[in-house]
Amino acid sequence: SQSQLCQDSVTTPDIVECLASHLNLMDGDLNRAYQELRTDLNKADYAKLLKAQRVWIKFRDAECARISDYASGGTMAPILKLGCLMKLTERRIADLSTNPLTGEIN
Repeated sequence: SQSQLCQDSVTTPDIVECLASHLNLMDGDLNRAYQELRTDLNKADYAKLLKAQRVWIKFRDAECARISDYASGGTMAPILKLGCLMKLTERRIADLSTNPLTGEIN
């Protein structure tokens, strides 16, 4: 779980570096889920997926900026932002990996 990630990190910079590393891995998982979904789509459906993904990225970035503003200027701001990015990325991976008709994970 995310709450257990980086628990061995002591300083704020160590925590930020650890969370950023985990987010980078999740971004790879997100890209794989997107690419797998994309391969089965015709041109029109792929255009819809691309549009949705671009809007989702804008939402993710805006939402996580909003969350990090709770600690604006403080040392917790980057930790809040990274935690938000990880949470929303994890949800998006699940969304892209789940068949909306059957609920089965691809």
